[in-house]
Amino acid sequence: MHRISITIIFLFWCTGVLAQSEVVYGGFFPEMAISKNLNTNYTATFKLESQHGQFYDDESTDTNYDYFHDRTDLQGFLSRNLGAFVKVAVGYQYRLEETDPNNHRSIQQIAVIQRLFGLRLGHRLRLDQTFFENEKNQYRIRYRLSSEIPLQGTNLDVSEYYFIASEEIIYGVQADEDDIENRFTMAIGNLVSKKIKMELGLDYRTDRIISPGDRQRIWLKFGAFLTL
Repeated sequence: MHRISITIIFLFWCTGVLAQSEVVYGGFFPEMAISKNLNTNYTATFKLESQHGQFYDDESTDTNYDYFHDRTDLQGFLSRNLGAFVKVAVGYQYRLEETDPNNHRSIQQIAVIQRLFGLRLGHRLRLDQTFFENEKNQYRIRYRLSSEIPLQGTNLDVSEYYFIASEEIIYGVQADEDDIENRFTMAIGNLVSKKIKMELGLDYRTDRIISPGDRQRIWLKFGAFLTL
């Protein structure tokens, strides 16, 4: 019951914050990931993310409710286990955007799992470098804290539901400009089988915190995750 209360409070909070922004938009955010264990230490992952806008609000104009494709990301990762609770990975992303030229991104990260007060916490530190066709390259450092909580008992079993939430802070530099982005997600998931997870939730993002023209985005996110 308390998790439902948290969700309601978050929705009201988003409504109030979004109303104060210069640019607000959002819509649907489907994602899919397929992972394959190559051996006991290495795992390959392919991921597809796509953002489809259903509304766009600029304070200088009326809200537009026409559909638009915001972006689609194709990602590939190769990760290596450094123990039971530590994993490092390198990756590549190709982004297709509706209004800007497509771009490329290289990614390096380390992820650590921690058990604390009965919670399973995930820490991820990521570096990425984005290469644009007509702009200066962008370099970012990102830290994400996440937690996954079974909703039935203390361990997650097949056919059971879980609650997952994450908070990520991103600092980026491009040419002589820098900025901070904040991402908060919360979702309800289901362990369909030992190899399939499904999730439905909200993805809330705010950026241009340092630079002018603050922007807020909120997405209804649904994902499918398969391990081969």
